[in-house]
Amino acid sequence: LSSRRRRRRRRRENKKRADSKKSVPQEAALLELRGHVRRWVVTLLSEASAAAKLALLETLPRLYVFFGRDQTQDVVMPHLITFLNDGDWALRDAFCAHAAGLGAFLGRDASEGLVSPCVGQALVDTEPLVISRALRAVGSLVDLGLLGQAPTLDLCFGAQVSAKPLLVHPSPSVRVAAASFVAAAARPFLARSFADAVALVLEPALGGIDDSAFLAEPLATDLETLLNEERDFANEEKARQRRQRQRRRQEKESSSERDKD
Repeated sequence: LSSRRRRRRRRRENKKRADSKKSVPQEAALLELRGHVRRWVVTLLSEASAAAKLALLETLPRLYVFFGRDQTQDVVMPHLITFLNDGDWALRDAFCAHAAGLGAFLGRDASEGLVSPCVGQALVDTEPLVISRALRAVGSLVDLGLLGQAPTLDLCFGAQVSAKPLLVHPSPSVRVAAASFVAAAARPFLARSFADAVALVLEPALGGIDDSAFLAEPLATDLETLLNEERDFANEEKARQRRQRQRRRQEKESSSERDKD
């Protein structure tokens, strides 16, 4: 019995040695592969056409996993940030669309120190669609717990850029997105009434006004109305898309039946 145990132990040890020898070339091959892919990605993100960049952005989640957190932050993110200075608003919009996913992958520290300040710069963009996307991105970061109270309130009423003036922006989509963001910022205080929570979030903008809760109550009502309208619109849009899919499926089935006949 003891000799069998020794043989089994020797086999396990030999297997571990063989596996360790295999892992070394595998790690080296992975590092080499990452180097090749990194050069291709950097070239595409910096030199390719806008269409090619947008196509590459669709693969970002897989690139995050492939490169890992450190290389995503050190290599991929600096090139993504340059999209905010691009003359093509679609690229600026695309960066904001992927900002929440980037923050979720990198974690809270990077979200507060890197992702959120970059997205905040898009709040002064000239294109309303980009502003709306940026507001939804920072709202998602707040909902995911990736922004603390201080950076969230700074985005609401910061000295450089803030969501406060966007509540009265000429574009309806920007106003709704700004209302959604303020509602997300107020959510941690919802142990109180919604009006009290909004009053607390708006306090920096209402400094020196005694009855801030009185002023916040109609705003809270407006915010809830806007959010309800937004949800209704989203539900209608989903229903419309569902009807379109059903119609296309029926057309395809009828076409295949005609082909059979």
